[in-house]
Amino acid sequence: MSALALALAGKARIGWVGVGVMGRHMCGHLITKGYKATVFSRTIAKAEPLRLLGATLADSVAEVGSASNLLTSAISITTLRLRATATSSLQCLGYPLKWRK
Repeated sequence: MSALALALAGKARIGWVGVGVMGRHMCGHLITKGYKATVFSRTIAKAEPLRLLGATLADSVAEVGSASNLLTSAISITTLRLRATATSSLQCLGYPLKWRK
């Protein structure tokens, strides 16, 4: 089933990585429309408003991926540059990297 078909059928389990200024509001809108979401943020406090809306907080990016059939990220380019090399290699192998501050 395609991502669009999952979303239209209400079966989408959204994974969200990065819930800062932009990601928090985008994900929040989807939750209020009835979608289930699992979220990860380096800063736990930024994810708290989404938890109060019903999101599940994940301890790692790998956990978000395992719980989701649609994945979205809203992270800064600085974060990407700092984490990209190690993360892409290790995350693909399933290591549960934790980036918490």
